[in-house]
Amino acid sequence: MAERRLYGNPSEPEFPFDRVRSHLGWLPSYLKNHDETEDEENDTDHAFINTLLVFTRVRTSALLTLPSRRKRKQLKEFARRLNKTLKLVNATHHRLELVQYRNGQCFVTCRYSPRFNWKYPLREFEVGQNLDYFAPGHRTLYLHARRCYVKFLELNYLGQVYGEVILLDLLDAAKEDEWKWEELRKFTKIKERLYNDAMEKLGLEYRVKAYITWSGTQDELLEVMAQPTPPSPEWWRENWYLVNGERFPDMILSTDHHFATPTTKYTLYWPLIQLAFHFVIGYKRCEYYGGDSQPVKQYWEEMGRILPRVKLLCEDEKAFQNFEEIYSRFENDFEKLANSSEACRGAWDRQREKSRAKAQAERSRWTYHVRKRLAEWSFRLSLNWRRLKMHLFQRYKLKPRLVRKSPPYPVCGEKIAFYL
Repeated sequence: MAERRLYGNPSEPEFPFDRVRSHLGWLPSYLKNHDETEDEENDTDHAFINTLLVFTRVRTSALLTLPSRRKRKQLKEFARRLNKTLKLVNATHHRLELVQYRNGQCFVTCRYSPRFNWKYPLREFEVGQNLDYFAPGHRTLYLHARRCYVKFLELNYLGQVYGEVILLDLLDAAKEDEWKWEELRKFTKIKERLYNDAMEKLGLEYRVKAYITWSGTQDELLEVMAQPTPPSPEWWRENWYLVNGERFPDMILSTDHHFATPTTKYTLYWPLIQLAFHFVIGYKRCEYYGGDSQPVKQYWEEMGRILPRVKLLCEDEKAFQNFEEIYSRFENDFEKLANSSEACRGAWDRQREKSRAKAQAERSRWTYHVRKRLAEWSFRLSLNWRRLKMHLFQRYKLKPRLVRKSPPYPVCGEKIAFYL
């Protein structure tokens, strides 16, 4: 668990995987049924995975954004069932608790965590500490600041579990102290092993891999993708997800449009992967997305058909015998789709203008202000009740929190993260 292996705190009780697993026979089918009933609005895959990581104590907490009441209800029910399992094995020390904030945001944490900061409001660096960040508080509005990106991906559904941004200039400055680049890699690798060990001990197929990239990754990637020969297996293992367009500005990031995976036979299908990559970075962009016009719908529906076909083909060695014919067909499909993109250009801006006008009209109604004021009162009442409970019945939450020494953070790290 994180307290022992990540922070060196041996006093925290170990999570009882053996006893808990025998009472989790319902879990695989529960997760599978949830996946099968997913719709476009319900994006809680990452919420369930993060909740499981917190449940097994390999994460201190997870910050989830679930704006609809239905999503929050699903999460509460999931946490309730997990807590019921802990009660059955007499392990309520690891009981989950949801800490609700406004705008659908909530922390999932262990009620008796010695590290989670319960105070409100939280500053940016305190949020990062709650989330086990290597460099909490690393936030800046300066667009040209050198950044490092740490991303944890689930390898089965290819979605992001969570990520962190690190400001390189501050990390470089910290080298004069005890912080070095090896510390970042070691810290990240320990978390990756913790997550995968927990999933394996629960008998689940989820597997997580951590990727570390830098601000200049785009230029390096463009250089590799322009080469006539495929890169090494080591390069592909560490960079396959970037081939889907990650880290390029103004991209639509959706796993539905991923065509490169860890199992892609890229050495066989390298020309096709290059073709798909250059199409994606040119046309899977925000400027072509948004609105409900027929050309925009058709454009993205067609892209949603072509790229998954590329993905399936590039995982099948047998199809390579007809490669020239297949390549020509995909080349024609991408060309047709690129030609149709002109009718979609500017859709993003038009949609934003439409949304802005709708929001402005909504704010002009008196009912909007009444609802807003009622929501503020309701949240303040809930917050005050939470504080009262802590001071009267949950004083263990008021104890000083364990804090790991971390690299320095900018002034932005002192800003309040959540407002009423």
